[in-house]
Amino acid sequence: MTTRPIKPHAAYRQIQPVRHEPLEVHNLLWNRAPATPPVRSSYVAPDANQYHILFTGLVLGIFSIAASIFPVCGLPMALAGLVLSLLGRRIGAFQKLASWSLLLAIIGCTLSLLNIGVMLGIYVLTYL
Repeated sequence: MTTRPIKPHAAYRQIQPVRHEPLEVHNLLWNRAPATPPVRSSYVAPDANQYHILFTGLVLGIFSIAASIFPVCGLPMALAGLVLSLLGRRIGAFQKLASWSLLLAIIGCTLSLLNIGVMLGIYVLTYL
């Protein structure tokens, strides 16, 4: 009587490693462009208009502090400087300058509003 070799069950078969072809060969075989990651750069060179907008916001912020004595001209200057400095915060190259511009505009706006409050308080106490 001869014995036959026992075949192992399918679940116990030794798994052969799958050979994958390199991605370049695969792309050439299927007529695809080579897979290269997109080049993303966070730095975009600002143009002159963006610099002028931000610098105008900085100058308005500085002048709004001095003009906060007169709330009629100090508050609009501060608000304009605030808007321009917020627009300048989108420019990646000038983040520090935009932060200073925003800070000066907020200080000018606060001083102008404080001056308006004091003037209204004096007016109310004097005439009412």
